[in-house]
Amino acid sequence: MAFSLFPYLLLSLVLISLGLVGILVRRNLVIMLICIELVLNGVTLNLLALNKFSANGGAAGQIIAIFIVALAAAETTIALALIFLIFRHYKEIDAEKLTELKG
Repeated sequence: MAFSLFPYLLLSLVLISLGLVGILVRRNLVIMLICIELVLNGVTLNLLALNKFSANGGAAGQIIAIFIVALAAAETTIALALIFLIFRHYKEIDAEKLTELKG
């Protein structure tokens, strides 16, 4: 059975689009973090699909995908720690209500 590139790119487009819409529409910081992860997963899927169907098909795309997953894990850890501190200080995690910067 021959696989084509189109389904992978379509799924990648759906993931990226859902993530971007979620970032723009939602104001809850945790939901925004999940949507950022959706965008990163869509980009990773796009990269892996293009690597699989490229002429040389080497391991470079897979190595970059592993770095993206590691970056996403670090980003999630730091973001959740910041969201936890914001919640402890302000008692809410609504992005629109976080307007003041303190030193």
